[in-house]
Amino acid sequence: MTGRIHRKNLLYLLLLILLIVGGVLLARRMPAFHPPYHPQSKAANGTLVLWRWLERMGYQVRRLPETPAAAPPEADMILLFPGQKPFSAGDAEMLYNWTAAGHTLVLVGMHAETAIRQQFGVTKSTDAETFLNAYLFQDIPLLPQAPSALKSPLLQNSGLDISDAPDALPALNHHFRNEITRPAVAVQAVGEGVVWHLAPQAAPTNEALQGEMGFLIPALLRTVPEGGVILMDIYHPLTPASDENAQRSAPQATLPGYLFHTAWGRAALLAGVLLLAFLWLQGWRLGPPLPASHEIRRREAAEYVEAMARLKRRARQRNAVARHQSLRLRSGLAGIWHIDAGLPADDFIDALQRSDDPPSPEQLQRIHAVLTGLASAPSEAELVHLAAAVDELLEQLS
Repeated sequence: MTGRIHRKNLLYLLLLILLIVGGVLLARRMPAFHPPYHPQSKAANGTLVLWRWLERMGYQVRRLPETPAAAPPEADMILLFPGQKPFSAGDAEMLYNWTAAGHTLVLVGMHAETAIRQQFGVTKSTDAETFLNAYLFQDIPLLPQAPSALKSPLLQNSGLDISDAPDALPALNHHFRNEITRPAVAVQAVGEGVVWHLAPQAAPTNEALQGEMGFLIPALLRTVPEGGVILMDIYHPLTPASDENAQRSAPQATLPGYLFHTAWGRAALLAGVLLLAFLWLQGWRLGPPLPASHEIRRREAAEYVEAMARLKRRARQRNAVARHQSLRLRSGLAGIWHIDAGLPADDFIDALQRSDDPPSPEQLQRIHAVLTGLASAPSEAELVHLAAAVDELLEQLS
């Protein structure tokens, strides 16, 4: 018996190992987790297509240092996307001065930052319209190669507010009802440089660049020399931002991050789900199994009569079973019609007839017949039928 139990445990252990190995192999084929706008993300909201596109055009694309004291002097363009680290006033001033020296800065979806609004005068519009719009129109032909209207993959009801930036011009606008326009792309002259402000609906994501928003990229590169250095980063991403192959460390800092964002974590979750499914199919439960109500088998009248008859016969009490069945019937009926169960058979029937809502005459006749039969010392075969009749009457009348 012990050897059999050990073999069973070894089988379960082997099954668990196979589940974990299979989960690892499956999880490794799942796409890696990246936040929105991440340069390594292949998702619709990633920017891997933009990174590869710029490289194919001959530009040197790099990552922005995580804590730059000053913008790298060799950079010709910086593309910044919203990340986890908020912008400080010092960061905004550093980028402003760097742009004014003759460089190009692209700010994508970062206009809710207080430091950006104070430094550049461009912020997110707060007066949203009641309906969504996906088309961006060229009211000023700043993109001569693009169509007059570009379709964005994102539906939006707001845009940018450039009222505090008189040197900013709208490049692409949303048109709403009552001739209301909201810029989605604005270009701003800062000293000898240029700042492009892009709302989220104009972000150069993987999905957007596969459509008409790709016409925006040549316009952004007009002031960037061929083969120039472009720094492209989330400010600041979940990765250390050292190079393109930087490892993802922040999502794994917590247990949920490790479970959901690593191959081993997803494998452990998958193995746990499969193991629970296996145990459920094997019939394991938390605690001892409880029989269902329909599975409870009650003792039949014949079983009780035969068992008690043998017992009473040996004790020389042959009529005890009959008295017990008679008392069962009387007590059950007395509890329903509130009469005395100890009355004689005839008086008991009369009491039933005088009660409120009495049984039918056929039922009264059958009750009288059963009580009379139980009082006349029936045989074992008769007693079986009489006990079954008691059960039937109590079930009908209760």
